[in-house]
Amino acid sequence: MVKKNVYSFVDYKEFISLKIAENSRMRGYKTKLAEAAGCNPTYLSQVLGSHIHWTPDQAANAAVFWELDANETEYFICLLNRARAGTKPLIGVIESRMQQLQAIHDSVAGSVGGDSKEPLSETDRTLYYSAWYYSAIHILTSIRRFSKEIAIAKHLSLDPNVVSRTLNDLARMGLIKNKGGSWSNTTQKIHLPMESPLCSTHFANWRQKATSVQQENFQKGNLHYNAVHSLSKSDLKLLRDLFLETISNSRSIVDASPEETMAIVCLDVFEF
Repeated sequence: MVKKNVYSFVDYKEFISLKIAENSRMRGYKTKLAEAAGCNPTYLSQVLGSHIHWTPDQAANAAVFWELDANETEYFICLLNRARAGTKPLIGVIESRMQQLQAIHDSVAGSVGGDSKEPLSETDRTLYYSAWYYSAIHILTSIRRFSKEIAIAKHLSLDPNVVSRTLNDLARMGLIKNKGGSWSNTTQKIHLPMESPLCSTHFANWRQKATSVQQENFQKGNLHYNAVHSLSKSDLKLLRDLFLETISNSRSIVDASPEETMAIVCLDVFEF
C-alpha cells in the first residue's frame, strides 16, 4: 500500500492523525508533536476532536517537526487556512493554490529527476527528441559491447548510415565521444521538463516503438500492460502517488546499476 503524503488530504486534522498513527510505536510522540507545534497535548486533542483549530504558526512548527519540504509545508498550511476560512472567495483562493501545489507534486519532472541539468541547446534538444533512435543510440554507447557502429546498427535494426549520422550528432552535442574508433557515453543525464512541447513527440516515439516490439518480438521477460479502471478520485490520486514512488525508486536502482543492457519504461496514468 502506497504511503499517503500531505497532498492526499483535504483536511489538515486527518493528516495530523495520520502522522500520530504512523508513529504510534514511538513513546510520547503525541506529546513531542504538541510541544514542537507550540501547544500542550490536551489542546492538540481538542483540535483533533472539536471545532478548535491550530494557528498558522503552530502548523508551520509541526511541518518543521515532520521535516516537510517547502511545498509540502505550504500545502499543509493551506489545508489549515481552508478549514479556518469564513468566506467562499477566500476558500476559492486557497483551493486554487492547493491545486497548483498538487500539480507540481504530480508532475514527474517536479517529483523525480527534476534536479538534472539540461546540457542541450534548443536546436539540439529538438533534434534529440525527433526520433526514438537518438536516445536509444545515446544510451547504448554506455554499454561496452555497443561501442562500434555496426553493433549498434545490428542491435537496433537500423541503416548503418543513420547510425553513423546520429553518432556524429550526439558527439557534436557533447553526449558521446569517439576514441580510437570506439564510441562511449559521456553523460546519461538528459532531462525533458513535462511542460516542454517536445514531450508529446518523445512519448509518441517510444510508445510506437513499444507497440512494434510487443507485436513483432514478444520476448519472455518483457512486460506490456494496459488497463482501464473505474475508481474514486481519492484513489486515483493514490494511484498516481504509487507510480511516482515507483519511478523514483526505479531511478535509484538504475543509477547504481552497471551498464549491461538497455531497457525502455513507458508509463501513463491519466483521467479520461
